[in-house]
Amino acid sequence: MDGLLSNEPFVASSWFKIAHPLAMLGVLRSMGHAPDVLGANRENHLMRCDSVVQSFVYGKGRVVYTTSTAAAPHVDVLRLAFEPTSVLADGHPLSQREDLTRNGYQVKRLPGGDRIVSVRHDGFRRIVVEGDDPQQVVDDAHLDYQGNWTVLDGPDDLDEHLHVSHTDGATVEQAFTVGPATYHVRVKLAETRDLEPQQRALTIEINGRKVVHGMDIAATAGGLNRATDLVFNDVEPDHGVIAVRFKGAGDGHAAAQAVEIGPGSGGEGVKPICLQGRYEIEPLP
Repeated sequence: MDGLLSNEPFVASSWFKIAHPLAMLGVLRSMGHAPDVLGANRENHLMRCDSVVQSFVYGKGRVVYTTSTAAAPHVDVLRLAFEPTSVLADGHPLSQREDLTRNGYQVKRLPGGDRIVSVRHDGFRRIVVEGDDPQQVVDDAHLDYQGNWTVLDGPDDLDEHLHVSHTDGATVEQAFTVGPATYHVRVKLAETRDLEPQQRALTIEINGRKVVHGMDIAATAGGLNRATDLVFNDVEPDHGVIAVRFKGAGDGHAAAQAVEIGPGSGGEGVKPICLQGRYEIEPLP
């Protein structure tokens, strides 16, 4: 700043410190222009797009997204964990090219095995990128369902199924294989069913230990269709597995939106409100 050297805090008079979403925009733009340096390794992400993205679906070996416009020249940049074998624009195959003077895609290989993929798709809005993805995705067929569950077709973009149950006491267990360490479990919930509290009460077990009993998700979140997170820290795997089980309490059905497993502490979640206004949560040993 004009040659000033100082070991004391200094704020220039001609500009103001950024306390504004503009700082986040700057970070996102930096990631988009240096995806090989700032992008997440061994994951799939759209790093830069020339228009607003209307939808995006990540799948194993398949990335599908739709842009709001596709005015020329429209070039998107992705960082992928796999080499594309097929790139479609509105169903039309794009060719791998040395340059992007016209529609097609380029691939830059990174030392860690990732690929920077640049796609030009003037006039086409829906992009599908497919390839041999080394990432592991737990398919619903590998989950252990107990009770009377009905299998329904999922959204077309996902090409998967939904498991639905309306049987009292139905449960679902998700088992995660992890290495020796201490983890946190984050459970994402939102009550979408307009039922009596006794019919939507939820019990959660981690590695066979009951950590929440008779939870009222709607009361905890502050109403129907509102999101809330429960966080359980200091979770240790049992023979290399962290098993999370959801059970309907009393007349209720099991329901959960997502489960995340991560190393170390996950911070503090909300305190669950259970039936009759009681807090019933047991700390993990």
